[in-house]
Amino acid sequence: MKRYVFLSVAILTAASTMSQPLRVGIVFDAGTDFHITEFQSLPGTFSCSPGFSTSVGHVWEIGTTAMIPQLATAIGLPSVVVPTFRLSYDRASVQFTAREHQPIALDASVSTATIEHRASVEFSRTKLTIGASTHVADNLYIEAGLWAAYAFVAPFEQGEYLVEPSDRGRFAETGTRTRNVVHGQFTARAPFQFGATAVAGWNVARIGRTTIRPEASISLPLTSAVTGLSWRTFSARAGIALLLPLPERVSPSEQRTDPPPYVPNNEPTELTRPEQPTLRLDVDFVAMDSSGRLVPVDSVTVVTRKRQIIRPLLPYVFFDEGSSTLPSRYVRLEPPATATFDESIVAGQSTLEAYYNLLNIIGARMRRMPDAVLTITGCTMGVGSESNRLDLALERAKSIRDYLHDVWAIDTARLRLVARNLPAHPSFVGHPDGNAENARAELSSTSAALLEPIVGTDEEYIVSPASVFVRMHSNVYRLDQWRWRVVSGQTTLAEQRYHGKIPSLVRLSVPWQSIAGDTVRVELEGIITASSSVAGDVLTIHRRSESARADIEQYSLILFDFDDATIPSSQQPMLDSIRRRIEPDTRVRITGYTDRLGDAEHNQRLAERRATAVARALGVSSSASIRAEGSRTLLYDNSLPEGRFYSRTIQIELDHRR
Repeated sequence: MKRYVFLSVAILTAASTMSQPLRVGIVFDAGTDFHITEFQSLPGTFSCSPGFSTSVGHVWEIGTTAMIPQLATAIGLPSVVVPTFRLSYDRASVQFTAREHQPIALDASVSTATIEHRASVEFSRTKLTIGASTHVADNLYIEAGLWAAYAFVAPFEQGEYLVEPSDRGRFAETGTRTRNVVHGQFTARAPFQFGATAVAGWNVARIGRTTIRPEASISLPLTSAVTGLSWRTFSARAGIALLLPLPERVSPSEQRTDPPPYVPNNEPTELTRPEQPTLRLDVDFVAMDSSGRLVPVDSVTVVTRKRQIIRPLLPYVFFDEGSSTLPSRYVRLEPPATATFDESIVAGQSTLEAYYNLLNIIGARMRRMPDAVLTITGCTMGVGSESNRLDLALERAKSIRDYLHDVWAIDTARLRLVARNLPAHPSFVGHPDGNAENARAELSSTSAALLEPIVGTDEEYIVSPASVFVRMHSNVYRLDQWRWRVVSGQTTLAEQRYHGKIPSLVRLSVPWQSIAGDTVRVELEGIITASSSVAGDVLTIHRRSESARADIEQYSLILFDFDDATIPSSQQPMLDSIRRRIEPDTRVRITGYTDRLGDAEHNQRLAERRATAVARALGVSSSASIRAEGSRTLLYDNSLPEGRFYSRTIQIELDHRR
């Protein structure tokens, strides 16, 4: 800290000896650090973790700054560029975590537990930044610079912690829920570090001669933060600067010694104001052509394409723990509403929205198929409060039977009830996610059509040109008032009003398919002291409808039970249908996904096995492009059991383009 104070005083003292004014101040910011690295344990420590990687930490910084405009002239920079110096102290903290599943003794038995490995470090350093800033608008400025820092010795802690189950279990080595815990001073940090930074600020107010400036900045490392290890720290921060201009120094030779000229009282002077220009405005619609140039446009074409969409049907209804009441997220109708229920409209909704109509879809289909019989199998978690609760399993099955009978008037003779503890293919028993998935009722039928995917249509809108901009120009830099707006009929689609400089280019983001009229008009109004002006432009909307071309077909299928790569027989009809659509020149892409359960490496292998199994079933093992996303991309909300089931999917894309 003494070195920091000494350097601050030295910089400000040197700057103050210049003959021209400078601005000095203090800055404070805080934000987020993104640590990019790969290690199994902190240098000099032991850990049996699967490895630590990217993590997010927190940081704060305080320091002084100096802006020296006249230095630009001295070193040959343009006058609009202002050299800057910052001297600061920052402190950052970060924790890395990694989880794995291991066998452990629990209540005299061996079971799988979740172990969390943690490694945390606190860094502190002093930093000198040399850069340059320039104004890009009235009160907006940007600054870029390079920094050098000296890092101090940092405290650290590393250990392994038993997190699941949360209420029991101990490590045999320690007799506690922790092991391999070590802490101390982290001496492996790189003492000298270098990087680059970019800052944007806005002068929002003044208190006396002090300027208040909120700032946002990013920092990019050029060197590693740890010796012998690739450890890069990227920062995004926000803060505030308080800037004060120092008094201007005037040399004796520049001081005025002569008295001001005498003006007789009978010869009054007249102050002549410069003549104000006549305001001229111009505005038009433009778009970007293939070469990146902005060209005027007078129309927009909106094409509506209708396409067929297939939604897979998950034949499970999930219940809250200990409950047999249908959760409120499932759509329930009153008996009169069943007469107008349309499955094709439901199919056009999102996957989960369509799924929540499961019982209504089943009810409508059973009305159309009077010979179909539905088996409802109630299940429980099989552990804890639901262990050996066949009565609860039966009540869950009855709640579905009662809804189909009372609302859809399905004869109870066609609704068979079965009760069991765990499902035939249970999810991770004992894990909170697995327990929630096992507390369900399963729907099955010898009539395959009763549970087949739902088919509907949706609409896709193609707008050309894809991006439209409003381009504005004024012959006067600053206006007392200005307003631009985009209207269609009596509806305002976009509007902005302010004072000062008008924006030269604004992207127009409007829902073209929802605009009722056939034209869109842009209006620009401006006022200065001496005159006002108005400008405008009109854009025509052309609409047409067409059927979507079948160049690319996409299918998303629920194929697998928890942690399984075997294709269920119920999926075979859909795979047969897809196989018949594959032509010799068709390019096939198969992507495998999983839910969040399990570690990332295991999920990656599982997704690849599933994708490979589908490729074999389609007969394209040697030609298909196979990719395994695993749990890196979660397609649906994994806090819900249905979201996790729908995430255990294979996406198939058929590209017929020549």
